[in-house]
Amino acid sequence: MWTLILFICSIPVSGALWAEKNATGILGRAITISCHYEAQWYQPSMKYWCHGWTRHCKVIATTNWPNGRISITDNKTQGIFLVTMKNLQWRDAGWYSCGIEIAGHDPMFNVELHISDEALSFPGLQYLSQPNVSCSGGSVTVSCESARGSLPIHYTWSEKTPSQDSKISDTNKLDLHCQSFTQQHHQYYCTASNTQGTNPSEIVHVSVSNVREKNCSYRIQTNSIGEEYFCDNSSTISPTTSRTTRTPSESKSVTESYVVWDVIRWVLFTLLVICSVSVTMFTRKHYALWAEKDVTGILGRAITISCHYKARWYQSHMKYWCHGWTHQCQVIASTNWPNGRISITDHKTQGIFLVTMKNLQWRDAGRYSCGIEIPGIYYDLMFNVNLHISEEAVSVPGLRFLSQPNISWSGGSVTVSCESARGSLPIHYTWSEKTPSQDSMISYTNKLDLHCQSFTWKHHQYYCTASNTQGTKPSEIVHVSVSNVREKNCSYRIQANSTVSDVLWAEKHVTGILGRAITISCHYENWWYQSNVKYWCRGWNRLCSVRAKTNWPNGRISITDNKTQGIFLVAIKNLQREDAGWYSCGIQIPGTYYDLMFNVNLHISEEAVSVPELRFLSQPNVSCSGGSVTVSCESARGSLPIHYTWSEKTPSQDSMISYTNKLDLHCQSFTRQHHQYYCTASNTQGTNPSEIVHVSVNNVKEKNCSYRIQINSVRREYTYDNSSTKSPTASPKISQRATRTSSGPKSVRKSCVVWDVIRWVLFTLLVICSVSVTMFTQKH
Repeated sequence: MWTLILFICSIPVSGALWAEKNATGILGRAITISCHYEAQWYQPSMKYWCHGWTRHCKVIATTNWPNGRISITDNKTQGIFLVTMKNLQWRDAGWYSCGIEIAGHDPMFNVELHISDEALSFPGLQYLSQPNVSCSGGSVTVSCESARGSLPIHYTWSEKTPSQDSKISDTNKLDLHCQSFTQQHHQYYCTASNTQGTNPSEIVHVSVSNVREKNCSYRIQTNSIGEEYFCDNSSTISPTTSRTTRTPSESKSVTESYVVWDVIRWVLFTLLVICSVSVTMFTRKHYALWAEKDVTGILGRAITISCHYKARWYQSHMKYWCHGWTHQCQVIASTNWPNGRISITDHKTQGIFLVTMKNLQWRDAGRYSCGIEIPGIYYDLMFNVNLHISEEAVSVPGLRFLSQPNISWSGGSVTVSCESARGSLPIHYTWSEKTPSQDSMISYTNKLDLHCQSFTWKHHQYYCTASNTQGTKPSEIVHVSVSNVREKNCSYRIQANSTVSDVLWAEKHVTGILGRAITISCHYENWWYQSNVKYWCRGWNRLCSVRAKTNWPNGRISITDNKTQGIFLVAIKNLQREDAGWYSCGIQIPGTYYDLMFNVNLHISEEAVSVPELRFLSQPNVSCSGGSVTVSCESARGSLPIHYTWSEKTPSQDSMISYTNKLDLHCQSFTRQHHQYYCTASNTQGTNPSEIVHVSVNNVKEKNCSYRIQINSVRREYTYDNSSTKSPTASPKISQRATRTSSGPKSVRKSCVVWDVIRWVLFTLLVICSVSVTMFTQKH
């Protein structure tokens, strides 16, 4: 009896202290092992690292006693202590333990440390000298180092010559000075080697302007460092001076090359600015805000809707969530005004604002809109979202210990909680005791309190039941073994196989559209499995075929692990019918046979095409001088492939003019003042036409026409203001604007003038700012 009690009490408390079961370090390098613990219980306790896997292991470092190569850093706020071992050797391999010193039995966790050899990485280069010291014959030192690879690593420097390469140094540093140059051009490279292989660095190019022993200047260039060492030596400035000048007589060719390069750079910069401003002003409101068109929330639960936007344009704008799908919708929350159950979080760097709605009710179903406020403009950016509310059956309840560890040894009370991670609310919980005759209900809450007074024999079995309107699910069995059945002097052991059964979950059934992509969200407890490898495999048992891992993407399938939120996303592109079937989200558990797995049934279906969306692909205002304008047509939803055709609407019958998704408009295609076109998208499930593209031609001539194109949904017009007598080739002023109410040509012309003034002022400020920054940073 006492042997059993001593064996039970000697078991380490792994729930209160945990780490990676297997760790691998590189020979000669350092390794840091993270030991996690419950901060609220063990914050002030001393932590240690010992050699061995039993309680008789040899302590080799503690938080208040570092030991040469080994040190411990305790982050008490996060509940992590870090064990760092430097200069790893083969003899360091073996079993170790993270430990916390407490009264009684210390919590311990075993870690097996492996030592391995690693091939070295490509050596990186770095300048160790001050800039411009090469101008007056000063020495420049270039260092070479491999960031990865088992130690020791041997370095050599060689010079590349036409006949054969010659070794010039057996260290990782290359010293360059005038005495070492014999011609105008030299090439050097570094070689790093260890027991696993050899790797050369990139080439260091040296161009010498004046090959003299005491009066030379040279330029050094390496691609990866991204900078050059060059000098203008027109004066006798000392090597420590950071700024130098060069006389035309000494380096005329070098000066001319820099002048040519500066001219080319400024021309390219000016063209880039003009192009960027034109493209930005034309495409600013196209696809600038988008989200999932249809989302489904679970009754009583919370839902988070991701609204994506162009961060570079709308980072500082106010975002909101409104009830309705028009511009007259009712705003119910914004970034600076949360509203009870509804809140908005704006991730400005990623360009996403998240709308969270808690405690969903049936009345919350309907049409909503993600919105971005555009000051000074009547129309804000909006995207419609249809929210559905549904009920869901409860998942298998997960169990969790709420009490401190080891208190059952002295008759203390232990509380076990029971909760279903999924299922529509409210959920009702009951606890029952399993007996040979019949099960008896002992609690109507989700918590089970265990203590010595509740035990009448040596073995007890309990389970929790969760139920809602959609069904009932029992939890796993909680086994209790009592060593000494006495009221004030008992000790007992509690065992539940998974402890927390819902540590990995996903949607049980998901449906993808033929030819499209699908993303499956696999949720996990991030504080337990943050650093584990996640995978996606074909099949529903543990013999399934792994298709992709977090560190191994596979063609159409990739996995992205969001460790902060505890979600890894499985993305499958270009879905085919043969992709349908059972799959599993998986988390690799090192050192155990059973990984964590959750089964997902993937269905493939066909979907009718959505109404095609139209978009301008041409630069603005090209229609003023007979230029071609291209309009594209694309359905955002619908199974692939989708076939597109363009037709012209006429009084007699519509005529097909193109079998692609692009419509090219130009003067040669117009025979009258007004034309109407539309696009048709079709797949195996149906056909959908787009809205009408209206074209108004001001002057129907082959080489001298101007025309205006209008599409309601794009909310843009291609207009041409030809009030002057200039010819179309003289590029008269043109206005591109969002359609609003118009009061005739005079109001249109006035608004165009105001817009042109604003545009040119902004463009001038951009150019001045860019020139200033370039002039300030070009020689640093």
